[in-house]
Amino acid sequence: MTLITAMVTPFKEGALDLEGLCANIEYQIKAGVEGLLFLGTTGEAHSLNLDEREALLKRAIACVAGRAQVMVGTGTNNTQTTIARTKEAQDLGADCALVVTPSYVCPSHGGILAHYEALCQKTTLPICLYNHPKRTGTALSVETIVALMQDPQIYAIKEASGSVAQMTELIARGIKVYGGDDGQVLSAMALGACGLISVTSNLLAEKMGRIVSQCNHQEFYEIYDLIKAIFMEPNPIGIKAAMELAGMKAGPCRLPMGRSNNLEMIRDGLQKQILCTA
Repeated sequence: MTLITAMVTPFKEGALDLEGLCANIEYQIKAGVEGLLFLGTTGEAHSLNLDEREALLKRAIACVAGRAQVMVGTGTNNTQTTIARTKEAQDLGADCALVVTPSYVCPSHGGILAHYEALCQKTTLPICLYNHPKRTGTALSVETIVALMQDPQIYAIKEASGSVAQMTELIARGIKVYGGDDGQVLSAMALGACGLISVTSNLLAEKMGRIVSQCNHQEFYEIYDLIKAIFMEPNPIGIKAAMELAGMKAGPCRLPMGRSNNLEMIRDGLQKQILCTA
């Protein structure tokens, strides 16, 4: 069972906090996390310009220094931009790319197949699909996923549809599935998912690692209220607020996300998990 942390992008006075990024990476490595995802939803990739993306990836890959798998979010709703971002990650030394379905435009089954086919024709980086219909407006069906998986470059899927039935069907068909919802981690592990791409592990890497590797119910319920509080608002507002309260490097989200209005519930969740582990 593999834990991959979907890393936040820390900001300081509106700019990238690259020193904070490296501090967060060191925390993850020391906790034994196997993989780190940069520039995903949690990393606010939409808010970074091209120079910032390059600076962040260069520093992140240098800080990781081969001690964990480096996954980079490269998906957009423009096929050529997705290809360009995947090539950038490939050239900078990433190990794999997480490529979400194109958002807003709501492509057809055929359009999705052609989008990923074009990506695989122009790049060589291993691709993990990302199904998150709440964010994108387009759901990857089992039929579409199975068709995409015929290309050996596409090796896995992050399943964040919330459908236990779909996850079950994919795993039953031999597809490598990462859970994409911290609140459903026990279900994903019990079904046979290969791991979890986690937001909460930014803050509680060792604990999330044990929950994933051991399907540890007790530790999950120790942080269940915190997980609920973190996801009361759109990601990554909650996790960045929790990290700031815990003294970690995060900073506020860039607009239009803004700051959390849920600090009391997050603080209560943090306090509960501290009491449980005292």
